[in-house]
Formats: sequence, C-alpha cells, structure tokens
Amino acid sequence: MRNQSTILLGIDKRLYVDLNNKQAYKIISIDNTSHKGLIELIVEQDLIQNDSEHPDRPDLGICNYIEPTISVDPPQGDTYSTINATNMILGITNEITPTFYNSDGTINSTIVAVWNIIKPVGYESDITISTNGNICNISLSDNYDLLGKTVVATVSDGNGEYKSTTELTIGMGW
Repeated sequence: MRNQSTILLGIDKRLYVDLNNKQAYKIISIDNTSHKGLIELIVEQDLIQNDSEHPDRPDLGICNYIEPTISVDPPQGDTYSTINATNMILGITNEITPTFYNSDGTINSTIVAVWNIIKPVGYESDITISTNGNICNISLSDNYDLLGKTVVATVSDGNGEYKSTTELTIGMGW
C-alpha cells in the first residue's frame, strides 16, 4: 500500500540505507508487486554529492537536500499562525498542521484550529478533507490531471484570529 514515505521511492532517486549515512545509493529497480506488502529495491552505490545545487546531507540522512525556503516574519504585536506543510503528493493522504503564536511570539497550544480548504475547480471529488484535532488531512486521488493544481489552506481560531493561508501545489513527490 502506498503511503507518504513509499510513494517517494522511484528510479534514480538517491538515499542512505545504513545507520551511519556513510554511503549513498541510487535506486535502479523497484518491485512492488511480487511480494504482497513488501517493496523490493535494487540499488547501486553512488558517489556523495557535495557540489550540486542540492548537496547530500549525511548529518541529516538526506540525499539531494533542499533547504526550506519558507520563512515567516511575524507581525509585531499581533497574533498569527503558520501552516506546517509541504506540497501535496498525488495518490495519498497529506497532513498539514498549524502553529499558533500569541502577540509576544510564544506558542499558544490551547487553540482549536478551524480549517478552510479551497479545492481546484473541477476536481472537488478527487480531494477529501478530514480533521483530527488540529491536524488537517488532505487525501488526493490518483487523477494525474491534478498535477500542478493548487489547494489553498487557511487556518484560524474560532474567532477568525490567528489566521494564516498557504497555497500547496499538487505533485508526484519527486
């Protein structure tokens, strides 16, 4: 069964497979049909990439690391929130979570999130929304026409304060 972790595996993707992250490997073959519930990967040893646009980070256990580009400049003296999310991955349930901040910049963990999710027009039936506490789960069908479309997520408290909005692009996870 595909999930947020296994859907990211693909041919030519690179990963560390040992606990010490001393050697990078590249996936050259994937078999997810021969053994029920198991994925068989064939990998080959690869060189560590330190001079590329997305260098390997053995300290984090990540090949081709991409530095996060989202930064939040909180408004001074106002309450606000952030939405912790990455772009949506086709065919799985994607999880987004909020963090609420008081006017002094401290985290407020007592707020109950109120979510408003805007789906791409014409694809409403391909996207299912559910919540579990403050977590918002966005399940995407396998409809490849969703690729490149955006989901707009807004979160606030019950009074419409602590509001934050983000656009999430639907992709394949690579």
